[in-house]
Amino acid sequence: MTPHLVFDVSALLRDPNMSGVARVGVAVASVLLAEADPHTAFCRFDPVHRLFEEVDPERVRRHVEHTHDRNQSRLDDDAATPEPGTVRRTTDRILADRPATARTVRRAGYYARRAAAEASRLPRALREDRNIRPRPCFTGAWTADTTYVSLAFDYHDVSFDYLAQQRERQRFATVLTAHDLTTVVTPQYHAAYSVWDPHLLLADEFRIHFTRMLTTADRLLVNSDATQRDVEAFAAEQGVAVPTTVRFPLGSSIPEHDRIRPAAFAGPGAPAPGGFVLTVGTIEIRKNHQLLLDVWESMLRDLPRAEVPPLVVAGRQGWLFQETVARLERTPAFAGKVLHLDGPTDAELAWCYENAVFTCYPSLYEGWGLPVSESLAFGTPCISSNTSSLPEAGAGLTTMLDPFDRNAWRDAVLGLWRDLDLRSSTSEHIRATFVNVDAATTARVVIGTARDLHGL
Repeated sequence: MTPHLVFDVSALLRDPNMSGVARVGVAVASVLLAEADPHTAFCRFDPVHRLFEEVDPERVRRHVEHTHDRNQSRLDDDAATPEPGTVRRTTDRILADRPATARTVRRAGYYARRAAAEASRLPRALREDRNIRPRPCFTGAWTADTTYVSLAFDYHDVSFDYLAQQRERQRFATVLTAHDLTTVVTPQYHAAYSVWDPHLLLADEFRIHFTRMLTTADRLLVNSDATQRDVEAFAAEQGVAVPTTVRFPLGSSIPEHDRIRPAAFAGPGAPAPGGFVLTVGTIEIRKNHQLLLDVWESMLRDLPRAEVPPLVVAGRQGWLFQETVARLERTPAFAGKVLHLDGPTDAELAWCYENAVFTCYPSLYEGWGLPVSESLAFGTPCISSNTSSLPEAGAGLTTMLDPFDRNAWRDAVLGLWRDLDLRSSTSEHIRATFVNVDAATTARVVIGTARDLHGL
C-alpha cells in the first residue's frame, strides 16, 4: 500500500532526552497513532546503510508510552531502585553526596549506551555487505502521492543528500523544519569543531546542512517570525530560494501534567513552595545562565542574605556547560540559595512553574523560547531577554531586558520579588490574557501542512 504520509521518528528513537522539540515529535506521533490511518507510516534513517527503513507503529507506540511514563515518574535507568547487595546500590550510595560526579557518570553511561547501540549494528551490516544482500529502501514504496515529514533538529538524523536523491527519483513531497539557526547565526555559543570531522568548523557543517534543507523542502515549517527572518537572510547569503514556509505554533504539554515536587526540595535549606525564582533551560552558554549567577552573586554580596530570593536552575547539560555547572555547584555563597535541578521530568517542571514566584529567561538567542510561554501558561510572571523570538513567545506579557545589562536584570528581579502587589496584578493579567497553545495543536498544524500538499 502506498503511504500518503510518512513521519520520520529517527530523532525520537535515537535520543531519550525530552527537549521542547522532542515533545512536539511525540505529540505528532501520538496523533497519528490515534488516527490509525492505513495510509500513514513511520520511518527512520539508518545511518549505517544510509537508507530509510519502515518502523512498525507498535514500536513507535511503545516508545511514546515509555516517554510519557519516564517524564511523569522517572521510569528510567537513572532512577531505578537497585536490588539489595548489587553493584548499582553501592554505586548510588557512593554518588549520593557527589551530584557533579553522579551527573558525569550518568552522561558517560548515556553515551556508552549510544555507542553500544551503534556498534551492535556493525556485525549485521558487515554480514549483509559480505553476502551482497542490499536492504531495500523504504522510499521505494513512495510515490507522488506521498509526503515525507521530518521535525528532526539534530543534523545527524537524516541525510538531505540521500533524501533529495530519492525525492528526485520517486517524486514524493517533503515537509522539513527549521526550529532555529543558532549554529550559524550565533556559532560562538557552540563547540568550534565537528565531532565527526575535526578539520571542519561546526558552523560550516551546519551551513551546508541548512542549505541542503532549503533546497530539499517543498514546505518548510518555522516556529516564529524571527526564525523566518533568519531563514530568509541565510538563504539570500547562500544564494538559494526559500521554499514555501508555514508558521507552526510551538506548544507545550507541560501544563497538562500532574505536579510532582522534585526530591531536591525535600532537603535541608531547600526553598519553600511559592518562595523561589525559577529559570528553565539547558545548561549552555547561549542560555546565559552566567548573567543570572552574576546577579545573584552581587545580591548576596550587597544585601542581607535573607533578602535575596532563592534561585532554582532547572535544566540538563548542553553545549559548553562545564564552567556554568562548576560555578553553580562550587560558589560558596550559592549554598542554600541557588539550587540546580539536573534533568527534571515534565511533572517536576510543572510543579516548579506552578510554585515559582516568577521566572527568568536571559537567553541570548532562541528560535522560540518555550520556557517563556510555559511560564505564562501557568500564570507565572516572567522576565526575559528582548532578543530574537522572545518578544513573540512573551506575547507582550513579559518584562523584556537586554541580556547583557546585568544592572537592569538585578533591578527587575529585586523589584518583582519585593512588590507583592505588582506580582499579583501581573499574574492576574497573564491568566486573563494569555492563550496557551498545547502540543496537540502543534501536531495538528504539522499534520495538516503535510496533507495539504496533496489535498488529502
